[in-house]
Amino acid sequence: MKNILLIEPNYPTKVLPFGLQKIATYLLNKGHSVKYRKGCPTPSGFFGEVPDEIYITSLFTYFGKEVIKTINVSKRLFPKAKIHVGGIFASLMPEYIKKKTGISPHIGLLKKVDNCIPNFDLFPETEKITVFTSRGCFRKCKFCAVKSLEPNFFVVDNWKKQITNSCKNKERLIIVQDNNFTASPWSHQKDAVDFFVKNNLTVDFQQGLDCRLFKEKHVKLYSKLNIPVIRFAFDNIETEDGYIQEAIKLTKKYMPKTEIRSFVLYNFKDKPEDMWYRFGELNKLGTKAYPMKYADISVENIENLKRTFVGEHWNEKFLKNLLNFLIKKSRGSMVIYYSYESFKKHFGKSAKEFVNIIKNYNTIETKRENKKREMGGFDL
Repeated sequence: MKNILLIEPNYPTKVLPFGLQKIATYLLNKGHSVKYRKGCPTPSGFFGEVPDEIYITSLFTYFGKEVIKTINVSKRLFPKAKIHVGGIFASLMPEYIKKKTGISPHIGLLKKVDNCIPNFDLFPETEKITVFTSRGCFRKCKFCAVKSLEPNFFVVDNWKKQITNSCKNKERLIIVQDNNFTASPWSHQKDAVDFFVKNNLTVDFQQGLDCRLFKEKHVKLYSKLNIPVIRFAFDNIETEDGYIQEAIKLTKKYMPKTEIRSFVLYNFKDKPEDMWYRFGELNKLGTKAYPMKYADISVENIENLKRTFVGEHWNEKFLKNLLNFLIKKSRGSMVIYYSYESFKKHFGKSAKEFVNIIKNYNTIETKRENKKREMGGFDL
């Protein structure tokens, strides 16, 4: 029997480390003593004992600095322990991790644990349960990491058992992390919806639904669910324009009480004018737009905690002005004006006007603040 410590680095998360939960089950079934810790280990290590092995998970590359710190602290405190590193950051930048820590991480899914039922006894109590009913995505979008992390699409064999074990007769929120649930076989989609309905579960397709595949039969099926929010993506005008408008209209028709949110990728191959158009289309339909800035995978992003990538049609100053503008004009990071006229009042009457607003935004705001001070005004 070995003493094994599972570590989740101290980055902000709202759900439990799904991979570590499965690893816990796998190791416990082999008779090992397993403990979980959030953040860097302490000299007391395995709750008073020295760990024989340590498993460290990783999330986004933006939190890579914390992962590197956690690995190196673990190495320094427990030089004899065998250290395993995996997860998203580890899979996307394995050479960087090896350079900084000397550890060669595991890349992609850990197949030997993928069918294990997640363990909950070792982890903090939560009302949010994560599950993958399928893995991978056939789209292979250039800006997306899924093609590297999960190159093959397949339906997970025991996803129902994972949920049943996780819920333990409690009503909980099921966060479906499938990268493209709408692309899974129709029989699987019907089976999943029937299962969620039968077990009275609240469902959140957090990765979004594919608007290019989303038809009337889908919305009729999904309307059976207790699903507070539906997410789509308007990342590319060339491939999604028309599809997302239709998907939103269908959702409003058959699921009027469900909130609709749409991801809007910018700073990739798009232009600022495209952003104004996409925001406008979404606001015409009374839909919340969630802007997401593209950042490449780079060492600089990790070490300086900055997202410095500038797309070919953008520039650094414009992106900075845009961020300040969005912070000022958006509500909880969402861009939403239920009147198109109201949207144009804030974002400009045309794409050209929008670009000019953003180009001069800092100058305009400075003049406004100076004027307020002259008049005796103050900021709240």
